[in-house]
Amino acid sequence: MIGIGEVESLFVEVVEHTHELQVLFQTARKLLALASLEERIDCIMKSLQERLAWDRGWLGLVDREAGVLRGMAWFGENVPPEVVMNVISLDPGIQNPALCAVFEKRPIVVDDPWNDPRCRDSREGLAALGTKCFIDVPIHVREEVIGVIGVDRTGELAGFTTEDVEFLVAFASLAGLAIENACLYDRAKELSLIDDLTRLHNIRFLREQMARELARAHRSGDPLSILMIDVDDLKEVNDRFGHRAGDKLLQALGRSISSGIRVSDIVARYGGDEFVVLLPAASAEGAYQAAKRVAQSIAKLAPIHGEV
Repeated sequence: MIGIGEVESLFVEVVEHTHELQVLFQTARKLLALASLEERIDCIMKSLQERLAWDRGWLGLVDREAGVLRGMAWFGENVPPEVVMNVISLDPGIQNPALCAVFEKRPIVVDDPWNDPRCRDSREGLAALGTKCFIDVPIHVREEVIGVIGVDRTGELAGFTTEDVEFLVAFASLAGLAIENACLYDRAKELSLIDDLTRLHNIRFLREQMARELARAHRSGDPLSILMIDVDDLKEVNDRFGHRAGDKLLQALGRSISSGIRVSDIVARYGGDEFVVLLPAASAEGAYQAAKRVAQSIAKLAPIHGEV
């Protein structure tokens, strides 16, 4: 015969499980309405925060090209941004629980950060946060780990249950699918704003950025300068040497223009033989100097077919 205490315990377990399912379901619904990576990460963290027993949360994404785990978002109070929005080298020699989650591809539960050897190289940051215990769970996309979700506790309630870990693993699986789809969307959007030939920005991107820069200049009172660059006699090059030679010339010009401007400047292919450079906060004199640098860079181009 089941006692009153067992019934109450079972009831509490069912209620908690139902709440977790509701969090997952509501998060999935919200994510379906969003597209970009930034929006989806924000939604993931806000939904995760609904687990009120967790004081803080953190999400980092793996950047394989740069070889780092990069902090992207967090929730919770008294969190210095420089502590959580940091970059951790993907070095197996570094003792950091988030890296353990990446390399071992499994949840890492730390009940005592001060004595756990996996926290050797992160204790200073944990001390600054006042962390008493935490979980780091890898975000999987199929067999690849693309990031980590972590939650911690700082108050009197310390420690995590098996159900806590299971919920976070399920949540990380949902987050992985959402992040992968967002990356695909952002990549497709990026490609739609890139000129196929020169790999510079295209006219669509230029129009969007022009509107932003004009509005920004209007608000701040800073100048905004524009360079218009036209290639003379491109048709003659195409007729005499073929369109592949003309394409190579445009590609070389695009690289040359990009090398002659500031990192903050924006270069785009405006038309068949025209380029535009936006120079935020550049005066007329600054634009003149930029034009000189571009002209000097173009003058150093190696001739095409030894002639052009």
